[in-house]
Amino acid sequence: MAPTFETRTDGSTSTPGPSGGSVETATSSRQPRSGVIGPDDGDVPQRRPATERDATPATRDTEDGRSTKRQPAAPQVISWSIFNAALATALVINVPSILYEAWLTSPWGSAEVHDYLRGVTLIPYWIAIALYIVLPFGLLIGENGPRFRFLAFVPLCVASCFASMWISDTIRHTAFARLAQTSDPLIAAIQTYVEVHGEPPRTLDDMVPSILPALPHTGMGAYPEYEYRVGASKHSPTESWTLVVRTPRELWNADEFVYYPSARYPKRDASGWFEPIGAWAYYHE
Repeated sequence: MAPTFETRTDGSTSTPGPSGGSVETATSSRQPRSGVIGPDDGDVPQRRPATERDATPATRDTEDGRSTKRQPAAPQVISWSIFNAALATALVINVPSILYEAWLTSPWGSAEVHDYLRGVTLIPYWIAIALYIVLPFGLLIGENGPRFRFLAFVPLCVASCFASMWISDTIRHTAFARLAQTSDPLIAAIQTYVEVHGEPPRTLDDMVPSILPALPHTGMGAYPEYEYRVGASKHSPTESWTLVVRTPRELWNADEFVYYPSARYPKRDASGWFEPIGAWAYYHE
């Protein structure tokens, strides 16, 4: 007798067994889930979990088909691009003020030009103050990358501004120390006149040509003339005469390089302070 097969509604079949019983055979009737394609549903690969999709593979394929290990990301440090940008900014901002200071105290300086360009030496101060003002705002903008680059750029620029100030002040101090030495013949001529006549000359012209062959100059193009004052000065009422070189530097100040015969310079007054340089003193207003 030929075996009979019974097909059930759930997709399984039943066949007679050797002892009269039946053997059930399950057949797959799995249907694809909505929106998800399984491995048996054509050639489309199964969708991976989100964690697998987002993970960075440990290897990568090169153009010739070989696989190489992916290197871990380097820690974030101050890159050469940030350093170069800060250096370029420092050169553009600070070098002109340094060169201008050297030009002021050189024989090629010009008092007329300086009257129009006063304040150039203050450019590093202005830039440093501006960077300090915008620094808190830079902490609040951008992602970690831009914010880090900003925080690396600002200290480098501020440091370059302070370096520029120091270099400019050094150039100026050196120039006036040299002037204090080259002014010795003029001071000696005035002292000689006092010894001969018992009183200081009324003007420097009174010593030409008997003591001096010609009136000397400072050798600084922007501050060329000595100013001779008879009698007490506003800073030292006991002096009989003084020598002064007007040395305005910034927009509104009235710095002076002064010589007192007594060499007694006050430390400061209501308007400024004295910096001794040789036998002279630089008055910072």
